[in-house]
Amino acid sequence: MDHEEHLQRMSGVYDPDWTQEEIEHELVRLRGLLRIPTLTSEERAIVKDTLAFWEDVNGY
Repeated sequence: MDHEEHLQRMSGVYDPDWTQEEIEHELVRLRGLLRIPTLTSEERAIVKDTLAFWEDVNGY
């Protein structure tokens, strides 16, 4: 997996048909990624932006 694929995979994919349980699982996953000390600043920014999007779209 190259760097671009890795970033895309880490950022998650929004699917409006996901159940509440799947959404909550994705939020937990994204929050967990932010705890990884070896993330680059670019990766951390992607995760933060994705988490903010998920929280906004799902009312968290």
